[in-house]
Amino acid sequence: MIFIWGWGYFFRRNILHIVDTCSHCHRHGPLACYDAIYFFKLYYLPMIPLGRKRIMRECPHCKYGSTIPYSKYRKIVAGELEPAIETLRDKPSDRDSAVKALAITIQLCDKQGFERAEEVIGRSLKSDDHIAELIAVGFAMFDEKERVEKSLVTALSSNNSPVIRRQLIHHYLRSGDPQKATPHVQQLMDVEGESAVDVAIVQAQVLQSNGLHHDVVSLLDDVRNRFPETRSDEVMRLRYASSQMPAAAAPIVSAGAASLKPPKSPRGILPALIFPALLLIGFGIYVGFCMFGSPRHAYLVNGLDRHYSVVINGTTVEVPAMTRIHIPASFGTTHIEPGSGAPSFDPLDLSIDPGFWGRPFFDDVHVVNPDGLAPIIWEEVGYVPQNAPSTFGDVALSSYISAGRLHYTFQDVDYVFETPPSQIEMSSSRSTTKKSHLYLDSNLTPEDVIAGLYRTRGVEEIAPYLKKIIDASPVSLKLWTVASATIPEQELMPLLEEKCAVRPIRIQAHRLWQSLTEVTSPDRDLAAEYKRLLDADPDNGDLAYLLARVTDDPKEAVALLQRAVSGPRPSGFGHFGLAYHCLDEGRFDEALQHARAAERSTQDDQVGRLTETALLAVRDIAGFETHVRNRAFGREIDTDAIIDLVRAIATHDREAANLQLTDAKRIATSTWGVPYSDPSIFDMYTRGNRAIVEAADGRDAYIRLLKSQKVPADKLEAALLEQDLDTVVRILNDDRDGKLKLGWTTNALGYILAMRSNRPDLAESFMTTMTSIYGNGDARMRKIADWLSGNEPPETDRLAHEMVPGSDAAVVLCVFAARFPSAAVRYLALARRHNFELAFPRILLDDLLANTDE
Repeated sequence: MIFIWGWGYFFRRNILHIVDTCSHCHRHGPLACYDAIYFFKLYYLPMIPLGRKRIMRECPHCKYGSTIPYSKYRKIVAGELEPAIETLRDKPSDRDSAVKALAITIQLCDKQGFERAEEVIGRSLKSDDHIAELIAVGFAMFDEKERVEKSLVTALSSNNSPVIRRQLIHHYLRSGDPQKATPHVQQLMDVEGESAVDVAIVQAQVLQSNGLHHDVVSLLDDVRNRFPETRSDEVMRLRYASSQMPAAAAPIVSAGAASLKPPKSPRGILPALIFPALLLIGFGIYVGFCMFGSPRHAYLVNGLDRHYSVVINGTTVEVPAMTRIHIPASFGTTHIEPGSGAPSFDPLDLSIDPGFWGRPFFDDVHVVNPDGLAPIIWEEVGYVPQNAPSTFGDVALSSYISAGRLHYTFQDVDYVFETPPSQIEMSSSRSTTKKSHLYLDSNLTPEDVIAGLYRTRGVEEIAPYLKKIIDASPVSLKLWTVASATIPEQELMPLLEEKCAVRPIRIQAHRLWQSLTEVTSPDRDLAAEYKRLLDADPDNGDLAYLLARVTDDPKEAVALLQRAVSGPRPSGFGHFGLAYHCLDEGRFDEALQHARAAERSTQDDQVGRLTETALLAVRDIAGFETHVRNRAFGREIDTDAIIDLVRAIATHDREAANLQLTDAKRIATSTWGVPYSDPSIFDMYTRGNRAIVEAADGRDAYIRLLKSQKVPADKLEAALLEQDLDTVVRILNDDRDGKLKLGWTTNALGYILAMRSNRPDLAESFMTTMTSIYGNGDARMRKIADWLSGNEPPETDRLAHEMVPGSDAAVVLCVFAARFPSAAVRYLALARRHNFELAFPRILLDDLLANTDE
């Protein structure tokens, strides 16, 4: 006999559907909340009751939801929610009780409790930023859109807060009513000034996507009048795009049409001739299109911020900046070659010939991008019936980006360089419909394009785009680094040498070329080559800086750096090099001065990071917070910078750090347009909470947090902090698949702990791995590997000259102290000065350096 048994929920009561995002499958839509009895079942029949449960946010697709015992649910309601509501009845202005009551009801999906709490909260509290946000979140969750708007408008009438106004704007945009948001955007600009321009641009983009081009032009004209210099290029591009769209025309009806009488039916032979005549006319039109028609979708796209011309079949055609135009192409071959001001490209013979009889039905899209820099986006747009019980999350939507090529072909595109409609007619039998959309996104940065190419097309598509970027303008070290990882060495080195010959000096090209040459041609005398260049141009501070980078003698390198900043043509990177040198030697005040000077004269992320390192070294936490905040909430959201900011705040104010993390979560969701439960938001919030514990709660609390995690890397970090060498070795031995992706830091710390535990066998194993990693690195890393493998301790100044300031340097110095006990005192003294960073391994280094001799 076959027994079919299991467990399940029966006798469901108090069923409520809320609108939220499933935390498991991330679909957005209705989620079920209800009370039920948990049964052991046999043959699908409930047999043995196992307890009453409260099920919250059960997804109809993946069936995932959170569950708590009903008794615990009632205990929370009776022991926490009800007292909070009673307190509010007596004291409607009690903010803590209001926050507690709202948070509990939202967490428990308790609509009745939420409405009771909202009803008794005092009017003054409803204008509080945080409480207004909680009320809006609750009404949105219970699908009370009108009450969301009413609560935010009421709060705004009492508290003209930019935070509440931003929430109201976001509500209108998410509700598909962008016109209501426009006056609030304008009022936000009145209050916040230039910082509200980002919101205005987002509003304009939403209006544009809804076809409200007149509203776009009016709003952006207001932005230009107020802030003519702020993001002017984006404002002008959006305004131009909307200003070129024709106004919707009403159908024209003749005034006398209603009085016309229908013609009398023809008699005799005429009716018999009508149908053949229509066929003959249609065939004539068809043949005429085959003979004289042209492709409907052939475009030229300009991805540069300047116009240029191309020559098409001998005719010069002007292509405006950051836009697209129709190509005057014909079926057959169209010859395209560079014109005035155009970037260099090989002449293209564009062949479009689907066959003579197939021409009327040909609908492929051909896009020619002479500069190769325009990001062309193909994406699917989803439509669902109104009031549908499910969302489009049921069907995956695809998208990909194209960039770096001269010619692209797209097939079956529904909306070609036009905004998809917000609504379409659908068959009643269809639950979902997908349409394809092709557009030019000129707002993407090169970093955005590279990330999109990697995510949607693969790493092989990055190299052609990078070559175009490098050829068009100077690029940052970050992009050069990506180029070194994606462009084959035999192609990259000639490209670098070409850019190194350009004047004025392209510093980043020279820096990468030096680093790669030191690895690929270690015997090449770079110092002699750059000395010849400097002798030919002795006043060039950039050349003095570049010579200092490849000079072995630290004293000579410092003299060259001082020359780089003091000559008639000073180099900002000269200050950068001096800041590095001062940090290495522990002269932190001087390092900060040079880092500030470098930042004033150069635009590079690495220079800004060095300033933050120097601020930490002088323990200027307030200055560090200001600097990293600008990086965290700049043109883009930088989650790594947010974690650094939260960790720094937590060192002196844990509550402020929590508030900053919550605010960052809100800003990130509004910027990216994703729900709170999105994995990227969740990861940022998890890392932020960990940083707060690390900075504010001390070593033991941080170790407990790490041990509670399931990730082996966290348990390894906890074992290192506890100096538990046996656990470290066990975790490393269990990592047979190499999932931990260990670097030199773990092996360096393992070596230090093994030497302190008198375990020379383990120490030797860690040292072998570490020197192998260093030996495969750049010239500086190879020097450190050679010193560790030798028998003589290097001089402190020479060792400092080859290190990266901060915790990395402190770890390296501790390794040398353990390797060469005779020189340990001076190595450890410098290691103490370098242990100024806030993140791991700072706590471990504090322990390792606590009881050592000065």
